[in-house]
Amino acid sequence: MAKPLLPFVSFSGPDPDFTVDYDGWRCLEAIYPNRGFPEPAKERLTAIGRAYLADRRTEMLWQSFRDVEELLRAYGKAATALWAIAYENPRYSDASSVLETILDNALGDEPLRIDPACGDLLLLTAKTDGWTDFGQLFQVPEGAFGVRFGLSLLREIAMNFRVALDKAEKEIRRQATESASNQRQTATERLILLLVEWAKTFGFHHAPYIDGTEPAPFARFVRAFLSLVPSSFREERDLTDAALAAQIRRVKRADAAYKREQEQARFAEANAPLGSDDFK
Repeated sequence: MAKPLLPFVSFSGPDPDFTVDYDGWRCLEAIYPNRGFPEPAKERLTAIGRAYLADRRTEMLWQSFRDVEELLRAYGKAATALWAIAYENPRYSDASSVLETILDNALGDEPLRIDPACGDLLLLTAKTDGWTDFGQLFQVPEGAFGVRFGLSLLREIAMNFRVALDKAEKEIRRQATESASNQRQTATERLILLLVEWAKTFGFHHAPYIDGTEPAPFARFVRAFLSLVPSSFREERDLTDAALAAQIRRVKRADAAYKREQEQARFAEANAPLGSDDFK
């Protein structure tokens, strides 16, 4: 019987929601003078905001895997230290014998608190089918009791900790690598493209610049839209209109280039000679 996995607990809170109040709509509409937003345009903007929040939440979760990679160093140091204490330090001297005697006595004075009634104690024996709760085999004492933590147990912990950490390192690095390669665009880049499509659909100006140099109203619109996002989901940097205009231009060009490459690949595949292995 396999060990049950620990329950996954999300620390990112409830699903975020994107709403725009009266003042928010006035702020957005003021960027395009004399043009109010029809109701379908407002509904679409609200949906775009919710999609952005979902993207940002996923992006922040993936970044947390990169952050956890840094924690692995601390765990690695702890595992290395435990391993050295348990298996590598010299044991065949009077001094090492005295040290172990002192440690054994000291550990015996600091018992571990175990509460079998709360599921703290699982047993694995030749007679049990996998890990079995203590209460299913023996009379559970009332309340918690103490057990001694000896050096022999420390050696077991060192071995198990090293094996467990090796598994954890491989899995965290796999997920961190996947999170870095799964997405072609950032959440903000996807938001920009969605807002460009929105502006095209409802007939609003969507170029990043006026005359190639001055940030256009669309850059201010994107900036104002981002200001309506809950603060915990905003990017750390506060972009200016000029910086956003440059980013909008880069995103639009990159998306156009990507679509051209995809179209060329589809065309090449459609016109590949019969029996060609290039597009299998």
